Amino acid sequence: ADYIMMISMDAKYDGSPGLVWGSATPPVLPPTGHLVLTELTPEGWVTELIESNTVSQNAQSFLKFDRYDNPHVVYAKATGGLHYAVRENGAWTFSEITSETAHGFTLDVTFSGKPVVSYMDLNSNLYYAEPSGTGSWNRASLYTNSSPGCLAMIQVDHNDRPDIMYMDSVAGHAVHFVNSDTGWDHIDLIEIPYGYGSQCDYCISSAGKHYVAWFNMTANEFQLATADPGSESWTVSTIDDRMISPVYISINLDPLERINVTYYEAVYDRIFNAVLREDIWYDIG
Repeated sequence: ADYIMMISMDAKYDGSPGLVWGSATPPVLPPTGHLVLTELTPEGWVTELIESNTVSQNAQSFLKFDRYDNPHVVYAKATGGLHYAVRENGAWTFSEITSETAHGFTLDVTFSGKPVVSYMDLNSNLYYAEPSGTGSWNRASLYTNSSPGCLAMIQVDHNDRPDIMYMDSVAGHAVHFVNSDTGWDHIDLIEIPYGYGSQCDYCISSAGKHYVAWFNMTANEFQLATADPGSESWTVSTIDDRMISPVYISINLDPLERINVTYYEAVYDRIFNAVLREDIWYDIG
């Protein structure tokens, strides 16, 4: 059996899943493995090799399908650097985003098919990257930090522009960046008590409303912050006040754009699923 080293998941336009993962087959075990794509097709599950002997045991990858179901992958190589791969017309194309060590990276794809990437260096300084059109990548420094323990997440908003939420666990706030006609704008700042660490996620509605979910260690609550399009005013509410330490958090909107939150709580050893209906949270699992 293969040794699974890391995994990233996304869904195609019809909802069928795909996975990117690191695979090492005994007797050849980590620290180096293959980068593999497994996806559900009409013929069943299909596994495809993306690149051999490229990822390390603790590597990270990120998968995103575009509207044509082309898989885009960002991953850290065992030899260093942040790299990108995309499959179009049955063939994979590769490029290097940066030769520097990167972590905490995320990926999204615009309506036109352009990949947009956020990542951090070893000091958790925040960067944005997009293809230059000539095979290389343009990079911009957005936020300078001197402490680890931060998280950045990128999404394409309702205007088809990249939008980044950066969680600074040391300063205790979330910094929101939007790409405008004049460049990157620092739109607003959410003051969040220290303690959310990497336990947070965010999403954007089709109308541009923002939702951020995180664990507030000071209040011992799982909380949600919302902001209307273009607003600098955030409303904070409590999702669950039973929390001790949620380990993984995922927030998304259903087809009717209602909030759904899934989170794993390590002390209870249980996966919770909460939905917001008419301003009331319901625990449905």
